[in-house]
Amino acid sequence: MAKANKKSKKKQTRKKSKKNALSQAGKTGIHKTAQIKKWTDKDLKEFLKLYPDTDNKVLAKKFGRTPSAIAGKAADHLQTKSAAYFNKKKKAKDAKQKSSSVSAKKKSAAKSKTKQQKKGKPTRNDYSDIRTTQKTVGM
Repeated sequence: MAKANKKSKKKQTRKKSKKNALSQAGKTGIHKTAQIKKWTDKDLKEFLKLYPDTDNKVLAKKFGRTPSAIAGKAADHLQTKSAAYFNKKKKAKDAKQKSSSVSAKKKSAAKSKTKQQKKGKPTRNDYSDIRTTQKTVGM
């Protein structure tokens, strides 16, 4: 009986120490590993239908998974993105670059203007007043 009693005490202390370790882990920022969410047949059918034309981030939000999990599941089922998806992404990227280059030119022009004003150098607009007065006076 004494041996059985010692074994049950060891099991109890192991359980307590495991609980303590988990509670300490929660306090220090170390957490238990996340449980893997299984794919249902319904989700899988919908996923395979949407994957070729939908961005992985959008699918990740829809199915409650990470973008890398989405890519992994697509690889498991030999799915690839469609040509239409890549064309759409390329057009969006080109439009973004075009608009950013225009705004970058405006920003650089504004920066150079402020630098000249900080240095005390007159800008082109500062000379416009002088030119108009010279024309009216008749010089």
